[in-house]
Amino acid sequence: MRRRPGGLALATGAALLAGAMSNGVVAHAGTAHLVLNPSSSSITAGGHQSYTAHFIDAFGNDLGDVTAVTVFALDDASGSCTQATCTETKPGTHTVTGTDGLASGHASLTVNPGPLDHLTLSPNPKTITANDPPVAYTAEGFDAYGNDLGDMTAFTTFTVDAHACTVNFCSPTTPGDHTVTGDDGGKTGTATLHVNVGPLDHLTLSPASTFIPVGGHQTYTAEGF
Repeated sequence: MRRRPGGLALATGAALLAGAMSNGVVAHAGTAHLVLNPSSSSITAGGHQSYTAHFIDAFGNDLGDVTAVTVFALDDASGSCTQATCTETKPGTHTVTGTDGLASGHASLTVNPGPLDHLTLSPNPKTITANDPPVAYTAEGFDAYGNDLGDMTAFTTFTVDAHACTVNFCSPTTPGDHTVTGDDGGKTGTATLHVNVGPLDHLTLSPASTFIPVGGHQTYTAEGF
């Protein structure tokens, strides 16, 4: 027997089975097991599922609810159970196991990815030279637990330093570091784009126009662009 806080006794599956055997209900205890309910369910990553457990003897007789004395566990380290309620963050099909003494039972828990939480932009970082072709960006979506939701490029609006890109092609020309932002319904991601100065294209002489007397001199400066 186990006790709840406050001293109320709880019968374990073994105690229920022993009582049933003494009354001639069962003859063998070797294949006693638990039945978990629900036997199959689905949640969103980070959601919760509560279970009940019934103790079943070798002949299928239901000896009662043993939820309060059953230990529940998940098959993956990313999930956990608190008493009879389990939570999981990793998408896929998982097994919930309930154990009461030597008796156990299983349930299937399917976890679906959560809603879009943030984007990861690629490439990041990226270095180009001024007047290079525009950089093509992609956006990968993730939920709050880092589960990959797939390519969100087609649904993402791209800007560089708050200026619109051409679809997903961004091309700042000012040297220095720039921030590329992708936004999909308010869920964002950023990438750094560094622009180096391009090769010399032309010179600007100063002064651009002047007059001197015959035999005079004029000093010039040349600025490269």
